Amino acid sequence: MTQAIDLELTPYFEDFINYYKKAEILQDQCVLGNAAYTEVGVDDDLMTQVYIYDVVNRQFADINNVVQDVWNGTKTSKVGQAIRKNGDDYYSVLSEFSAKRNVWSRLEYMYAFLVHRITGSAASYVEDHGYRNSVVTREFWKCDTIDQMIEVVRNYEQAMYTSKGCQIPGFPKLTRADLIKSNNTYTAPGKMYLCEVAPDLLKQLEGRLQYCEKNELRSPIRKIVDWMNEYNATHKFNRFGFQYSLFVADLSDYYDCVDEDSKVYYGTAARYSLDLLAVKKRGVKAMARHDALCELIQKETGAKPKWVEHTLCDYKKYIYNRIPAGKMYEHLDRTTVFGNSLVTNFPEGRQKWMLNTDRWKW
Repeated sequence: MTQAIDLELTPYFEDFINYYKKAEILQDQCVLGNAAYTEVGVDDDLMTQVYIYDVVNRQFADINNVVQDVWNGTKTSKVGQAIRKNGDDYYSVLSEFSAKRNVWSRLEYMYAFLVHRITGSAASYVEDHGYRNSVVTREFWKCDTIDQMIEVVRNYEQAMYTSKGCQIPGFPKLTRADLIKSNNTYTAPGKMYLCEVAPDLLKQLEGRLQYCEKNELRSPIRKIVDWMNEYNATHKFNRFGFQYSLFVADLSDYYDCVDEDSKVYYGTAARYSLDLLAVKKRGVKAMARHDALCELIQKETGAKPKWVEHTLCDYKKYIYNRIPAGKMYEHLDRTTVFGNSLVTNFPEGRQKWMLNTDRWKW
């Protein structure tokens, strides 16, 4: 538990809890069930018409579709959506991933998860959200070993990145010959990282996870993220805080040696939302305030810290009344579709109060 902090909550705290509970209903009854979004008692036009506000458990978010499909194969939780987005032939890909459970070790799964995170989590927030440019679902089902996966990445010529909401990290420069252990040459720093650096990083991490298992230990998520970022720092290139945090949270979803109930690091959007929920006080560090708020949210919702962090990121989009651009949502009337937030005077984004003023841009 975090040291007790006297939090002065704002109206945004109640609004976030209200948002969380509505998203949880949509997740359980619509995303994981067959109910229509408009028939489950959620009185919120934005949440029932824009399908990025319908998850609280990070496993069921679209940016985790690939990880879920790789791990669960034909038993993936959103198999209908997976086939709808990728075509009927995708079921055979899921079958191949099911078969890999008897072939892949944790090292192969970790490499697939890390490639997914490093290349942008297949995010687009429109029709192909969760699968855009995914080299993992296109090619890794054909591989039996991490070495084969590395060869796929090294020789892959199609697009495999997306920066739609999931930024691409600052890779080490191609001039870093000390990082290249093979006889291969590279023209893209991302490929160099994924083919030369990531395998070594993951092999060292696997040794640490095996130590935890042998000694019946559970490693906190933050401890592993810190170690991975220290690996980067030791090798003199940028820390990948955002991508590594998602990756380690993935590990905690599937491997008991990573403590799924431990605290996580908060991404930029999550920190933004947390700063709305309580008044900043002199002498109280941001991380301590954020952790105390996370614990309070957990008490109100029963969520794990990693679910709280994920939902805080979505809440920022919600409070901004974000509707992604593109054909998927072009039919929506931006002057009528708003979230039913308890806060009616939020100063940023697309707000109902901005209608017929010079602040309206939509």
